[in-house]
Amino acid sequence: MPDLSVFTLNVWGIGCGISADREPRIKAISHFLASNSYDIVLLQELWVPSDYTSLRSFTKDVLPYQHFFDNGIIGSGTCVLSKHPILVTYIFVH
Repeated sequence: MPDLSVFTLNVWGIGCGISADREPRIKAISHFLASNSYDIVLLQELWVPSDYTSLRSFTKDVLPYQHFFDNGIIGSGTCVLSKHPILVTYIFVH
């Protein structure tokens, strides 16, 4: 059975100056992810769309398949980055 390397992190990426040092933290996380070899990365509290865009551009060579869950009024703050194709994405809301 093959190994699967999964990384998950709450990035504390609330905009409007609430999360201290958000931009340098997102940049550092992006560099960290780009220099490692995870199969799947799950990020939470990635609330600012431009942070996702920046993160995606840094990691696209090592994690080419990506999805940002922007459902709802302010989004979900979550994204998935993967070495492998993401076949289906959806959120169940009851």
